[in-house]
Amino acid sequence: IDLTNILLRFAQELKGTTEHVTMISLSHGQATKAEDLIVQALTKRHQWVFLQNCHLAGSFMPRLCTIVES
Repeated sequence: IDLTNILLRFAQELKGTTEHVTMISLSHGQATKAEDLIVQALTKRHQWVFLQNCHLAGSFMPRLCTIVES
């Protein structure tokens, strides 16, 4: 199931826009870019990062847990 449209509709209803949503597919080699987007989002107010296809980046999941926990 692709939840992208549901997430964007939720963001639109909640904030009146989807400009605060950044999406990235965690395909080959995207983990570093995803981490950079997450770090950037932490410096902005109400910024969302939507990570898609996490099953393709299993090795990144422990790092993502560390980021979320910190």
